[in-house]
This record gives sequence, structure tokens and C-alpha cells, in this order.
Amino acid sequence: MAQITRDKVDLDLNSARRASQISGLHAGEDGIKRGMPCRVDSNGEVVRSNASADDANAQVDGFAARDANEGEPITLMGIGLRMQYNAAGDLTPGDTLYVAAADGELDDTSTTGDANGVARAVSSTDIVIIRLN
Repeated sequence: MAQITRDKVDLDLNSARRASQISGLHAGEDGIKRGMPCRVDSNGEVVRSNASADDANAQVDGFAARDANEGEPITLMGIGLRMQYNAAGDLTPGDTLYVAAADGELDDTSTTGDANGVARAVSSTDIVIIRLN
């Protein structure tokens, strides 16, 4: 199992216009970075998803559209969003990516909390969100 390196994330604006969005939210913790899988917690705040267990923490409501620290506004982007995720070109096109057993990261193999995957590599640098869980 290998965690995918998130490097120089850049949202594709054409797909972002058509992708589902949840706006009007605020970050519930520091360290949320653009492109991280996130969920809305029971306080209505955005926190990073973590699939180390098959529980609510593994839920993904969208991917962060921008960097945010606790209390700052944030929008979650959903299905159909394409983004540059790994500028180094380490992705394998066609691979399914899963919520990792680490806060806000993706993995190239299934995890305890994500057996289906939430994104797919469409080039050596880009991913597209295929489902939320």
C-alpha cells in the first residue's frame, strides 16, 4: 500500500464549473490543503477524511478547493472535478485511488475505511473524482 504524494495541486477550472460543490462551510481544523479528501463533521465543520477504520472519519463529502485553517471558509468539490494532483508524474493512468489511513491523503490500494475508491488517475499527473462515500 502506497500513499500518493500530493504535489502542486491545481484544480481544472472547466471541470470545476460542472462539479458538485458544497460552499458556505468553515474548516474545523488547521492544515487542510487544496485537494485533500474531507468530510463535514457533526459540528458542521470541514475536517480531513481518514480511512484507517470503517467509521464516520472515512466519509468523503468532497475535496478541498483551497487551503484553510480552523475557522476559515472552505468549499468542497465533488464528482467530476479534475485536478493536477502529482506534478512529478508518479500516477498510473486508470488506477483507482482510495482514502488513505492518514488525514486528508489518498492511497493506491484499498483501505479499511474505503474499499471502493474515490478518484481515478486519468494521466500521470491528474486525477478525477469518481465517487464520494
